[in-house]
Amino acid sequence: MYKDILVHIPSTQSPEPVATYAVSLAKTLGARLEAVAFGYEPYAGPLSPEGATADVAALMDTLRQQALDDAKAALAIFAAQADKAGVPHNERSIGVTPGEAAGRIGELSRLYELTIVPQPDRSNPGYDQLGPESVLFNSGGPMLVIPFIQKGPFKADNVLICWDGQRESARAVRDAMPFLQRAGAVQILTINEQQLDLEEAGSRALAARLEQRGIRVKVQTINEAGLDAFNVMLSTAADYNAELMVMGGYGHSRLREFVLGGVTRGIFETMTLPVFMSH
Repeated sequence: MYKDILVHIPSTQSPEPVATYAVSLAKTLGARLEAVAFGYEPYAGPLSPEGATADVAALMDTLRQQALDDAKAALAIFAAQADKAGVPHNERSIGVTPGEAAGRIGELSRLYELTIVPQPDRSNPGYDQLGPESVLFNSGGPMLVIPFIQKGPFKADNVLICWDGQRESARAVRDAMPFLQRAGAVQILTINEQQLDLEEAGSRALAARLEQRGIRVKVQTINEAGLDAFNVMLSTAADYNAELMVMGGYGHSRLREFVLGGVTRGIFETMTLPVFMSH
């Protein structure tokens, strides 16, 4: 059971969806929350601070302070909810340049059992965009991505597992076991499973293993060429009234560049429900 959870509270988009979800999840699990928000400092290259004029230096200081104030304001929204719910918590605002933020949240996430992050809002670009990618590739653990359209608290009575039998999806299922064991019903979805060449780790084998642990499971296999997998996954989640999706996160990182697999990128961009993901 997850007892020590990091949550990234965004300061460049609404903090409400992720704050509400994180607090309700922590209350359900009896967990402690560590919340972090970034104040995105301006970068003025070699002019700041030694080479800057007094006016430029003063402007940079003002912008830095405003960025930290924005982070603290986002954390205050989170803290008010956590206090009301009686959830133990701590808050931390960190001043960083936009280029430093992804590395910081990825590094911080290594110290916690689970990390909760907001979905990047591509229609409203901000500096919080790269957080999920960094956590996915650098944390060494699982993360929960909360849609920016999320309404209401944590709920995971119906859980959809997207299974392809690979290491990443296996890791996600193991990491999500506390949620699967609490769920009222679990559905396993595989897409074009006959092409995956799985002799020992097919969806039926996974279902049997989960049922041995007392988890009620149904299996759905969709076989059709030319499908956009992430659209099928989200459509199935809607049909199933799923409240949580469990999946492996695919791609790789090199230095500060995060290269997502096509399905993972599609889910990040179009997700309609919270997604539990491991790499």
